[in-house]
Amino acid sequence: MERRAHTRKVVDAAITVYLYFAGTRIGHAQAHDLSAGGVFLVTNSLELPIDTPLDLVFTIAAPASSVVKLYRISAIVTHVFKDGAGVRFCSSRDACQRAKKRPGQLI
Repeated sequence: MERRAHTRKVVDAAITVYLYFAGTRIGHAQAHDLSAGGVFLVTNSLELPIDTPLDLVFTIAAPASSVVKLYRISAIVTHVFKDGAGVRFCSSRDACQRAKKRPGQLI
């Protein structure tokens, strides 16, 4: 039985996510499963240890337009797999740091 607070949706559009750690861009990934509480990032060879706090910048192209919208959110790595990582969204970087001390709680 899954312990999810939010329903996941498979992303059917190309959404690139730029990953930042401590203000420095460390790579990019593709969003796969997305929910209000987090996202699975297909990272290929980029390794992200559990409990790593990140700032994510989602790039979403508007349909039939050259406009690209950017969305920034803080997150923390909660699961790691060979092809990517699951991250949980946080309300702020400080909330991500506090989450490391309270695993399993929504933040």
